[in-house]
Amino acid sequence: KTKYQQIRALPSPPGGAVLFTHRILHWGSAGHPDYRGPPRVSFSFTMADQAFEPPYLVDAAKHLPFPPLWLRLALACGQMIVYYQRFEHSLPVLRRLFAFWNRHADDFDRAYQLKVRGEFAAAVREAAEGGCEAAVRSADGTLAGAVNGGSSTGSSSSSGSGSGGAEKG
Repeated sequence: KTKYQQIRALPSPPGGAVLFTHRILHWGSAGHPDYRGPPRVSFSFTMADQAFEPPYLVDAAKHLPFPPLWLRLALACGQMIVYYQRFEHSLPVLRRLFAFWNRHADDFDRAYQLKVRGEFAAAVREAAEGGCEAAVRSADGTLAGAVNGGSSTGSSSSSGSGSGGAEKG
């Protein structure tokens, strides 16, 4: 923890780029309160050798170079859940993100499925510990139902091919 005292900002000029490994502890921060220029826009992407980390998609090659919209949206929902602590989503929003991701869970690697489900369960638990348990109960009245996407019996993912729209058949 003493090394945290040595953390320094890495400013970048407009149009600049910062490249680093995922192993670097990194985060974004608010700009200077007196700044009046254009808003900061950030873009990130990742790459990994399959020997290092398996792709999140079960059949990644099938969907490249441009995954269908429904698959990109499902991945975005999964990532919003995985990083839930960085955002201020209400529990109803988190449940909607999970429900959409869960419909397409079979398209994702098993390890990623476990990661998303684990983080969603953690988000529900944190909310329950904060006195919001009633807000996370699903229609069947159980916390298990909320964690399992509204059904206490488990996953409700669908299969089929993408239609080019926001959902899969």
